[in-house]
Amino acid sequence: MAFGAGLTGIGLQVVGVRVLGQHLENTIYTFAHILAAYLLATGVGALVYQRFAARAVAGRPGTVTAMLLWLLALLVVPAAIVLAQGPALLQALAPEAAGLARAGAAELAVAALVFAPSALLLGALLSHVIGLVAATGRGVGRTYAWNALGCAAAPFLFGLVAVPRLGYADAFYAVLYAYLALFAVFGWFRRFSPVKLIGGVLVGVALTAAGPRSLALVSDSDGWVRREERQTLHGLVAVSERPGPGGAPLRRLQIGKRFRMGGAAGFGEQRMGQVCSLLSHASGPEGPIPKALYLGLGTGSTMGGALAVPHAAAEGVKLVPEIVELLPHFADINHDLAKRPEVTLHAADARRYLAAAPGSYDLVVADLFHPGQAGASSLFAREHFAAARTTCAPAA
Repeated sequence: MAFGAGLTGIGLQVVGVRVLGQHLENTIYTFAHILAAYLLATGVGALVYQRFAARAVAGRPGTVTAMLLWLLALLVVPAAIVLAQGPALLQALAPEAAGLARAGAAELAVAALVFAPSALLLGALLSHVIGLVAATGRGVGRTYAWNALGCAAAPFLFGLVAVPRLGYADAFYAVLYAYLALFAVFGWFRRFSPVKLIGGVLVGVALTAAGPRSLALVSDSDGWVRREERQTLHGLVAVSERPGPGGAPLRRLQIGKRFRMGGAAGFGEQRMGQVCSLLSHASGPEGPIPKALYLGLGTGSTMGGALAVPHAAAEGVKLVPEIVELLPHFADINHDLAKRPEVTLHAADARRYLAAAPGSYDLVVADLFHPGQAGASSLFAREHFAAARTTCAPAA
């Protein structure tokens, strides 16, 4: 029970954070707002439970446990509904022109609406289970350990497996099914009425019909039509297109709400000529650049354009694996980067790849973006540039 409570409680948070990340600011403060709302509600739930703990333990503690599990399952659907309305709620609380403080308060409010009801009951459930274990005279350390193990397993199960395979909505509802499984197994061991157990499970499953079918919340701008999308750990990744001049379609890569590349308006397309000119002067008359490393790919236009200057070998590194998979959509502007024999593409963290890179490079090009985005600030750190310098050949 302790393991299952940890697995499902953190699983809800893992998937919910991925969904919220589509429309929150995704700064270094965003996760702090979400975590604060979750932990505060969990603590309040445990505190409120203490007022009724004596009656809960002395009466029918098994029934209390089962009811808490069932209610936790049902609350997944309202949380999904709030997630689906998240963009509208955020816009109402903090319009585009709002300052940092108001935007942060809006993030905290939306996170509380999503997570607080479930976290309140989860705090009560864990307190109830720990109290029952303590009442038997056994130590509670093992129970805490099982709970912590479930919490640790949740990001792997729901983050690395459920989200990429099922998508945001089904991964979120998988938490509901996990709660219902705990409810059914616990009730079976406690010899509850099979009719009540089956009825409770059916009610929970039927309630999902009232929830949203999709939690992909980033829509296309007017005139753009979505060709393909991937619901990933790093946000919604989508390829869209619209008619371009001369009839050829313009395509755009979008990650989340704000980060867009391509569509003939991206920096990559605008600076390809500049990069090629720079590399032509850098390579000199000795021949092709022996070995180059490109950190950050996007649509691949910068790296593809740079390869107009001959390279003997070139490596590209991108954090989001799905972006590497979508590169063929932009073959006309990245010079069919994914199929070039001299190119090797890696799905990896750029900073860690650079720090562990074997050998040396004659050229390192980093395509960076805003340091305020979560996880991006390390690419602007002195240590990152020092690592790049150490991987460069003497004449690089």
